[in-house]
Parts: sequence; C-alpha cells; structure tokens
Amino acid sequence: MYESLFGYVKIFFTFASVYFKKMETVKIFIAYTGEDESVKKDLRVYLKPLSTNNFAEIWDKMDLLGGEVIDEVVNEKFMRAEVILLLISPEALASEDFNREYIDKAIEHHEKKEKIIIPIKLKPSQIGVTQLAKISSLPRNGTVISTVEYYQDQLNEIVEDIKHVIMRINSQKKYNKFVAYLESANLSFESQNWDKAYNDYQNALNIRESNFTPTEQDLLKLLKLCDKEKKIQNEKVKFEMDKKELDKIINKIYVLLNENDWARVETEYTIIKQKYSTTFPKELNNLFLIIQEKKINKKSDKKPIWTDWKKDLILPLKKTLFPYRYYYVSSLVFIILICILIGLGNFIKHCNLNTVPPKEPIGPVVPLTNDPNLQHEPLDSTCEKYFETVEKNLKKWCKDRKFRDIEMEINSAIDTCPKDSLRYEQLRKRYSKKINQ
Repeated sequence: MYESLFGYVKIFFTFASVYFKKMETVKIFIAYTGEDESVKKDLRVYLKPLSTNNFAEIWDKMDLLGGEVIDEVVNEKFMRAEVILLLISPEALASEDFNREYIDKAIEHHEKKEKIIIPIKLKPSQIGVTQLAKISSLPRNGTVISTVEYYQDQLNEIVEDIKHVIMRINSQKKYNKFVAYLESANLSFESQNWDKAYNDYQNALNIRESNFTPTEQDLLKLLKLCDKEKKIQNEKVKFEMDKKELDKIINKIYVLLNENDWARVETEYTIIKQKYSTTFPKELNNLFLIIQEKKINKKSDKKPIWTDWKKDLILPLKKTLFPYRYYYVSSLVFIILICILIGLGNFIKHCNLNTVPPKEPIGPVVPLTNDPNLQHEPLDSTCEKYFETVEKNLKKWCKDRKFRDIEMEINSAIDTCPKDSLRYEQLRKRYSKKINQ
C-alpha cells in the first residue's frame, strides 16, 4: 500500500516540476527591406518580451556580427528558423532580391510544411496577385499597419497572434514527442523491457497536455503495471541467482560427504539453512535427509574384513582376467595356465625325490638272524640299534612306496656295518620284489 502511494506521489511531483518549466524556444526570422527599417524596429520592441522569457529567439540582418559572411549567416538563420515574418510593402514586392531570397524560399518551405510563414502588411500593396495571397496575413482585419489609426495597438495584436503561433508550435512539438514516447513505451512493454517502458511512459506523462490521449489516469495505470512487472522480474532474477548459488553449495556438500568431512558439512549446511530456509525449504529438507542417511550408513559400515572378499578380490580379478568381450578365450587361457602350473609342481617334486641324499648311519649294523653259521663276530649294542632304525625306515618307505630309498638305505647300511651285511642282504631279499617294481 505504502509503496504504491509513494509511487503516485513521485509521479505527481515529477509531472508538476516539468509542467511549470518554461516552454521551448521557437526561432523566428524577420525578412524586410531597408525602406521598412523603422517599422521593423518598432515590431522588435513589441517582440522583446517573447525573447526575454525564452518564448522565441528572434533574428534579422541587424544582428549580424563584424567579420561574418552576410549571405552564409543569413541563409543559415533562415534555414534554422521555424517562423518566417515577411514584412510586406510595395518596396519589398518590387525588390527582386527580396522575392528571390525570401518570398520564393519561404513559399517552398511552407508548401512542404517545414516552416510557418506570416506575412505582415505594412503598407497598401498588391499582395493579392503574388504567391502570398493564399497565406493568411496580419493584421487579421485586412488593413495595414501604416494606415491604422491605433498603430501601437495593432503592433500589440500582431505580437499576440505571433505568441499564439509559438504556443501552437510548442504544443505540436510536445504532441510529437508524446506520440514518440508512447510508441517506444508500447514496444518496450511488448518486449517486457519494463525499465525502458516505465521511463518512456513517465516522459509521456510529463509532457502530456489536456487534449492528448491516452488520459493521465491511463498513463498512471500503465506506470503502476510496469512497476509491478519490474518487481516481479527482479524477483525472478534474484530467485534464479539464489538457486544457482544454492546448487553450487549443495554440490560442494555432496563432495564433502564423500570425503567424510562432517565438520565442514555441518558448517555449510548451517549457512545455507540460515540464508535460504524461507526460499527453498523443500531442497533443504531433502539435503537434510541425505545427510542423516549418510550418517546412519557410516555407523553400519563397520563390517568384518572378510565380508567383502568377493567384491574386493574376486570381481576385480575376474574383470582383469575375463573381460566381457573375450570371455571364452580368457577362460581357456586361464585353464591352460593352471594345468601348466600343476605339471610344473609335480615335476619339481619328482626331481626332489630322486635327489634325496643318503642318510648317515647311526651305528654298526645288528645281525638279522641268530644262525651261528652267518655270525662271524659278536655285534655290539650300537649296531643293534642302527639295525632297528634301518628296519623301521624300510617299513615306512615301503608303506609310502619309496622303493628307491629302500635300496639306497640298504646299500648305505652295508657300507656302514660290513660285519652285519648278511642281515641286510636278507632285508634286501624281503623287499626285492617291491624294489624291482
């Protein structure tokens, strides 16, 4: 309410300040001959208040300055003038220079509606047979100034008529500007350029006169509408800028959540909550739920190491060894590699079995039989223990099918205890079938 009232007061004072300004100055050119100099001086005296109050800027030959080119300055002033005062007398109509320089040019511009021509009859003359006959002249009663009894009153009436012409010119200028402002404002209104539309409607209202359309009330309504639309547009622009800034901060919070930087997450969320809680409540609520869900997931993320072994080990290995594009070929290559590794392991194991070093004997061999014919010397306790050890080893190796180790063990025992060789030969006979296998 107060904003609209302030807008109306602002418009009123702006309109009033422009309305009471002085009118625009109209340029007037006076054309005359040397014989009419005295009447021209009297006319300038009566026209002086118009120039003093900036109603008109009056110029004639007597205003030339020293050093100026007469023809150029006169022609320039004539072309810039909006009103041409032609002081008509028999001497003026008889002058070829006056007809050529002023009357002919004035008639040409008058027909193009570029200038207003006002003939002023100073003396009785044959103006009716000239081109000026179709233009109304002053004084309006058809008389001439020099024959009028009340000379000064007639000059005053002529100046009054000239003042009305000036006011009409100013009114036409205002109307042309008024129409131009309205056309520009309407185009800006259609293109939703509310600032320019408001300024143009304001300018049109400032120079509007009572006889102009649209009315003052219509212009005030248009100004109020432009001001309203301008505020709506500014709010939309501000909303879009705030939305972009909010999206930027939310994306930053998502990055911080992935980095588990909870301190900065809380700080950023507090800032945007204070700034955008009324503008974007839905977005902030969704963000709050995401943050809470992330906190819950963080507490439940503490799992045993072996729970994700398939995800952390098997799947990357599968993607590396078995890409989707070459799945079958990669599978075949993997199987061949496994077979090669198994065969290589068996080969290394077989080589280790064939290169087992002979074990050192613990002591002398104990006789295998009690036959007195086979016993040459009595055996001590050391050979007996060694024989028992050898016999246990042979049984174990026979069970494990290590027949070559049996052969080597027997040969080593004979070399260690030659006295007990018969007992070892009996052992060899006992395991001979299996050794030959």
